[in-house]
Amino acid sequence: MITGTVQDGESVVVSSDLNSLESAMVCSVGGIGNEVVTSEFTISGNETAFIAGYGDLTWSDFKTGYCGFYYQDSSVIDAEKCTAITQDNMMCWAGTAANMLYYTGWGLVGTDTEDKVFSVFIDNFTLGKTYGGNAYHAIDWYFTGHYSPQTWSEWDIPLENSGGFYSETFETEDLSSYLTSTTFTVSGLTTAKENLEAGYGVGVTFGYYDSNGTRTGGHLITLWGMTCDSSYSVTDPRYYTGIIVTDSDDNKSVSDPLSAPDTLKIISISYDSSLGAYLIDPDYAGANSRLEHLTFLAPNSYALSVPDDAGPVNVYSGNILVKTGTVLTGETIIAGTNDTMFVSSGGTANSTTISSGGAVYVWGGGFADVVTVSSGGTIYIYGELYAPTIDDYPVELNGSARGVTVSTGGSAFIGGGDVTGLMVSSGAYASAGDGDGLFSRLYGGAVRYGGTFTIGDCIEFWGSTVFGGTVTVNGWAHVYGGVVFD
Repeated sequence: MITGTVQDGESVVVSSDLNSLESAMVCSVGGIGNEVVTSEFTISGNETAFIAGYGDLTWSDFKTGYCGFYYQDSSVIDAEKCTAITQDNMMCWAGTAANMLYYTGWGLVGTDTEDKVFSVFIDNFTLGKTYGGNAYHAIDWYFTGHYSPQTWSEWDIPLENSGGFYSETFETEDLSSYLTSTTFTVSGLTTAKENLEAGYGVGVTFGYYDSNGTRTGGHLITLWGMTCDSSYSVTDPRYYTGIIVTDSDDNKSVSDPLSAPDTLKIISISYDSSLGAYLIDPDYAGANSRLEHLTFLAPNSYALSVPDDAGPVNVYSGNILVKTGTVLTGETIIAGTNDTMFVSSGGTANSTTISSGGAVYVWGGGFADVVTVSSGGTIYIYGELYAPTIDDYPVELNGSARGVTVSTGGSAFIGGGDVTGLMVSSGAYASAGDGDGLFSRLYGGAVRYGGTFTIGDCIEFWGSTVFGGTVTVNGWAHVYGGVVFD
């Protein structure tokens, strides 16, 4: 043995057989299509460690701490909560889903860190301060837009018309060939190891229990490996002695995710035959806590290709990059052809039309000038905290747009973005608010009759006009100089 409230990780068993994905391209940290990187080393005596995603690690790289042993490095995939974002309070499930998506190559272009993938969930889910969820349903929403807990009580729920970033892919692909979930059994860690070796992302749910055996809460973490005692058979429950994980909560007292150390931890486990379950080191998770559930995500065989010489503005048809540059003008983004555009820092998109099934993402430092969002089209304008080095104090870097018209059936989502002249037409939907604790700022916009606009935390709404539309103001929004015509 190595020494060393319910909704936050609420677990729902999803019955599904684990399907192998022979054709999927395996991944390593920082890229798709490479052989999976692993480390295997001896701890002492018969005890060994296996870690996926990180090569060339040895026992000497680990230090004592975090109720066990740990390794810290910027290469560790470890989405973090922080004090500046109260919305993430119960979103360990989303942090785990973000790690899994980023590692397996399903993160959207522009979400070039796990923390940015995490921000997609933070910006799109509404009840994270109070209620939790789980990784399976989170990834299902991210892929397809479907969210089973939408009507369940005491669950975090997403905004309307959100998610579904790979909806076209999963119109033809079977979701259960990529995403599966299973109850923890004695063989669970063996299955997890096999999947880690194949490049899968793996999430783990554990439950908190009182002395009477009543479940009192739960938590989700990301599994990267395990420790083993080779003096036992692999089928013996005593064979596994620890799990190697990242945890969104271990440094959440920091003010921003970039300043939090990325930490890989070894946590001891022991098998309790009377419960038929693995118990977790009580110094880490409290007495009686036990492993409950595993979620597996296959690597992305549809991963978007980003050449080294790609510019900050990129247009894709499916997963194929068809156009790149610093400034692109007059693009039409629509399903079936050029369906996705990403505008990153230093890039500009001029006179863009987003039609049915098309999506444009404007990230921190990117700019979109004159955008028309037609029925079925969507624009996302996000910000980020930026620090050139880990020692620099991070500054706010918002995505920005000017002259955005959202027509009937179109949608706009703004989280940490600056928008001048947002027009929300009848039958259109827009929301703006907390983007990782960054302010969104809207100047001189208008909401027409029948238009809907939801304003969340961290928003400045300057000189805007409402013509009989519906504007809902939540949280600590600041509305200045607006005029309302009923």
